[in-house]
Amino acid sequence: MRGKRADIFCSHPNYAAAVFLLSAEDGLWERAKQHVTDTGIYFDRIRLGGVTLEQYILFHAAKDVHNGTKHIRLSELADRELVADSLLRLIVNAFVIQKCGVGMTKQEEWNAD
Repeated sequence: MRGKRADIFCSHPNYAAAVFLLSAEDGLWERAKQHVTDTGIYFDRIRLGGVTLEQYILFHAAKDVHNGTKHIRLSELADRELVADSLLRLIVNAFVIQKCGVGMTKQEEWNAD
């Protein structure tokens, strides 16, 4: 990625992590993308009526990682009936991006030996 958005991702890992979560599910991204700008993410403008549970969790996790809020509790994330393993991986990866930066997403090459 190049340009202004890439600079924002690198200098604001909380923004990058939130975009990562919002764009992880097509239906949520369709609702959110027009409210994701170079100047910020306007969560209050994203309408959640009729979303799935997964979309709802992704939205609030994105809001938490971006704003430093705590809408989602650890006990909720640990509930396998509420949060699928694949969804938990996305959320954990977002918090790693927020803490360590976008550079952490580069894939490592594994030696086949």
